[in-house]
Amino acid sequence: MNSSPRLFIQNKAAAMEFDIMGFSTHQGFERVIDSISKCIPVAEKCGVVPGLENHWGLGRTADGMLRIVEV
Repeated sequence: MNSSPRLFIQNKAAAMEFDIMGFSTHQGFERVIDSISKCIPVAEKCGVVPGLENHWGLGRTADGMLRIVEV
């Protein structure tokens, strides 16, 4: 696994993934988990079920996805 988290940008023409320099993978997971945790109460209130994609960045492996969802 890369030593830094990655940023994924996609539009209809292309998809790109970039290392986010200056952040460790651990910090990347902390930020993702914190951000998702802040969204969950709003999603529940609005009747929205969030979904995670497992093919880019920190969630591209089963271990990465489990690390995010099992908090």
